[in-house]
Amino acid sequence: MFVSDDGGFTKNTEKLIKEFNETTAKKIEIYNNEYYKNYLKKGNVGNRTSELPTVNQYRDKIQNIVGDICCVEEYDYWGNESWVKTFTSNKPFDSSYVKMLFKNLKDVLTEHLFEKEISPKILFNVDDRITEVNALIPLNLLEELRKLHEEITMKYSEYIESFYVAIANKLNENYVISIDELMDTDDMPF
Repeated sequence: MFVSDDGGFTKNTEKLIKEFNETTAKKIEIYNNEYYKNYLKKGNVGNRTSELPTVNQYRDKIQNIVGDICCVEEYDYWGNESWVKTFTSNKPFDSSYVKMLFKNLKDVLTEHLFEKEISPKILFNVDDRITEVNALIPLNLLEELRKLHEEITMKYSEYIESFYVAIANKLNENYVISIDELMDTDDMPF
């Protein structure tokens, strides 16, 4: 919402709203100062609740999509099913890494557009944290994850960092601490 008594805005409201939408793909409303004064008179300022949005469906989507990226269902020769980790990581994931992952995700999807599955090393190609690849990641899951990211960005942009943290936490289920890290004598108290 934009409030102004500047004639350049109030006289060209429709044109500016259209231009703003075309440029940013977002909506804006333009009002004159009288609207704001009436809004204040009604006591609307300061009455906002500090309640968090209900995002249970997004929690479930994150857990399901990222969980299916981390582990896939496989069948042996006799048709017995088992869950296999798609990858093992030697470094934990954090929100900064996940943010970078989403920044590169469209390029990964574009490069492998007609494939059904890709190696986790392709997805996590930023560094050498993937030490073991046990199974391929279905591309449709990465497409779902990208759509989920876009939806969260549009609806809950102020909580995008929490979204990245939730993704990192789920990915860290495939993190395995190395023996060398466990045996690091510099951190031992004796």
